[in-house]
Amino acid sequence: MKKNRVLFVIFAIAAMFLTVNVNARTAYQNGVYVGGGTTYGCNVDLKNLGPDAYDLAAVLKGQCHTSNHYDGYHSGDKVGWFSSFTETYNSATDTTTLHWQVFSDGNDDMINNQQIIHVGWTTNCSNDVKEMYWTDKAGNRIPGSVVYNLNTNWTYRSNNHIAVSWANELNVAADITIRDVEFAVLATAVPLEDLNTENNGLNSSMNPLPGGQTLTIPKGKTAAIELPAPILPGAIIVLKYKVEGAGSDAVALNYAQMIVE
Repeated sequence: MKKNRVLFVIFAIAAMFLTVNVNARTAYQNGVYVGGGTTYGCNVDLKNLGPDAYDLAAVLKGQCHTSNHYDGYHSGDKVGWFSSFTETYNSATDTTTLHWQVFSDGNDDMINNQQIIHVGWTTNCSNDVKEMYWTDKAGNRIPGSVVYNLNTNWTYRSNNHIAVSWANELNVAADITIRDVEFAVLATAVPLEDLNTENNGLNSSMNPLPGGQTLTIPKGKTAAIELPAPILPGAIIVLKYKVEGAGSDAVALNYAQMIVE
């Protein structure tokens, strides 16, 4: 089985293509084809299941450099946006923290329990999420806060078939559940701002991925599903899935976009 480069863009986005041996992971997604090199991204809706919060942090494996980020909606049912975004590398842990702060929603400017917010990012790394968590008004982690989310890996197999997989590499020792995986094969890429639940045209074109209704992944394990039809170079693949699990302070809904080159 040969791993290959593709461009991965996730409402969490990831991919691989035949001739280059590189891991490509979710995410993420993060929106659109940006061209040149290897770009990874993630776009995600997060429904807060924990205490009211002010901000959000995502910790990625490795030294990642953000080329783009999405900071939330200014209108609609999920109105809420962040005015500050920072990227901080910790050499001691070899991780990069992406931190969204100064949240506004035209109400109480807090991420209340059951409220849904949206963030996204594009980086030069594989977007292996080590942990995510809610933060308080001072930017500190809310004690005990844990948000589950997993990166997506793609493997290009024989006869133009692509398999998608999820590896549970989170710092916490917990089973993670992937639910309701859907996919679409498109002729053109979807812009970042349209890669979401508000895009009725996109969502109506998506179909359930056989075997993707419920996948439970213990810590340190990986689950994989092969897409049901061959995928030729030049195709655009959009993947949508939920990430949840007991003990998580949120349910994540990821959109991943892959352009096979």
